[in-house]
Amino acid sequence: MKQLRKFYDEIIINRTPPKNIKKGDELLFGGTPFQWVIEESGLFEIKNCIVSSEGIVLKNYFPLKKFIVCFRQDFKNYYLKYILKIIFKTKKINLPKEENYILIFDNYSGPNGFAHWLSDGLTRLVEVTKELKNCTVLAPEYFKHNKIYLETLSFFEIKNIYFIQKNTSVFLNKLIVPSHIAESGNYYSKNIKKIQSHFDSINNAHKNQLFERIYISRAKAQRRFVTNEEEVVKFLSIHNFKVLYFEDFSFKEQVAFMKNAKIVVSIHGAALSLAMFMSQGTSLLEFKINNDNKNCMFFSLCDAANINYYYIFCNGAVNTDRANNFDIVVDLKELNKVIPMIISSN
Repeated sequence: MKQLRKFYDEIIINRTPPKNIKKGDELLFGGTPFQWVIEESGLFEIKNCIVSSEGIVLKNYFPLKKFIVCFRQDFKNYYLKYILKIIFKTKKINLPKEENYILIFDNYSGPNGFAHWLSDGLTRLVEVTKELKNCTVLAPEYFKHNKIYLETLSFFEIKNIYFIQKNTSVFLNKLIVPSHIAESGNYYSKNIKKIQSHFDSINNAHKNQLFERIYISRAKAQRRFVTNEEEVVKFLSIHNFKVLYFEDFSFKEQVAFMKNAKIVVSIHGAALSLAMFMSQGTSLLEFKINNDNKNCMFFSLCDAANINYYYIFCNGAVNTDRANNFDIVVDLKELNKVIPMIISSN
C-alpha cells in the first residue's frame, strides 16, 4: 500500500461545549476537556486487492481496517465473517486492468445509512475531485435504486461509475482509496469548509419556499419518532417555524433549506447530517434520548462548521438495541426555555 498524498495531519481538536450545557452533562458529550484526536488522512494506492459489495477492501484476503468505518470492536468481532463471505459466498469478477478505479463508499453507508454516506463518503469525495475525473468510481448496486445517493454524486465530475452487485466481489489490479477524514461521528473543520465551498453552486431557485426557522419531522420515516410531535409543532409554530418532511424533497432542495435556515430543530437522525451546509453562526437544536453518550456526531459537526449547538435530553423508549431505534417525548417546559434562548442569540 502506497500513500499518494496527504489530506490532513493528525490533530487534537478542542470542541466548544453545547451552548446550553448543563452541569453533569459534560460526560455525555465526551467529558472535559471536549477533546478529540483526528488521525492523519490521505489518498492511497493498493495493488492486487478485492472489494466486496459492502465496500470492504481486502489485501491477501484480509480486510484493511484503515478503509472501514466501524468501531474497533466491530472489526474485531466481524472481520472473520467478511473473509469467509468473500471466499465462499460471493461471485468473483475481474475488472479490466487498464482502468483506474477509486472507492468511496463503505460498510456503514448502507441503503438506510444516508447519514453515514454524507458524513463518511461526501467528506472524502470532496478531497478527490481531481481523481474522480480520471477514475471509475466503485459504488454499491443500491445506489442505482436510491436517487438521493446518485444525486450527491451528480455534483462531482466523474468519469464513470461501476456498480458492484450484491453478493459480488471485484478483483482489481490497482485501486485508489481515500482514508476517512475522521473516525465516524467526528469531523474536521477544514474539510467541512471545503464541502460548503463545493456546494456553493446550489442557488436559491426556490427562494420563496425557503425558511429561516425549520423543524424537520421524522413522521414519514420508518423509525425514531417524537411521540408528542403535535404539541411540539404547535409550540414551534408560535415562533414561526416551518415543518418540513425531507423525504418529500430532493437532495438539492434539502441542501438549500439548510443553507438558508438560521435555526434548525429535529430529533437525532440523518437530516441533521445536512447541518454541514448551514451557515456559520446559525443554530441547531437536537432532541436526544436521555443519557445518550454515544451519538455525539451532530455536536461534533456543528462545532466543525461553527454552528451553535443546543440539545434537549428526552424521556423515551428504546425499541431495539440496534441502529438508534428509539422514540422520545420532548419536554415542552424545556423546549420553552431553549427556543427563546436560541432566538435571542440569533
